[in-house]
Amino acid sequence: MLAAPTYWTGRGWSVDPAAAAPIIETSGRMVNATQFVLSNNTWMAITKVDDWWGERILVERAERAVGPYSVVVEIRATPRCPTDRCNTYFASWIPTSPGQLVFGMSHNQWNGVASEFYRPSFTAVPAPAYTVSSAQRCSLGHCR
Repeated sequence: MLAAPTYWTGRGWSVDPAAAAPIIETSGRMVNATQFVLSNNTWMAITKVDDWWGERILVERAERAVGPYSVVVEIRATPRCPTDRCNTYFASWIPTSPGQLVFGMSHNQWNGVASEFYRPSFTAVPAPAYTVSSAQRCSLGHCR
């Protein structure tokens, strides 16, 4: 049997969904199409801010899955044709080799008609350097 879901409250875990707290910044954003990946012992998030309607992609990092996350780089989402005809949406991590992170971003026409613009683009960003957590340092005898 599966365990009941638990929700991050900002201080700990709860079975109450109403107690859930966001782990990334949400103020001023219509839509948070975010994906997370663990890379070199660091949590990375990719967000296409405001999804179809936004022009920004944020790459963020945190030492813990629940944050806090800080912006590493902001990338302009560039559609494949003029913005009155095309949009971009959903940046998502693509599995790749160690040392780099690649995300794909989808493209579309506002009218939804299939066209040459309706295909993903891919962008590489540097992976974080490997970090050793304090618990791992202590297990190696390097506590401060």
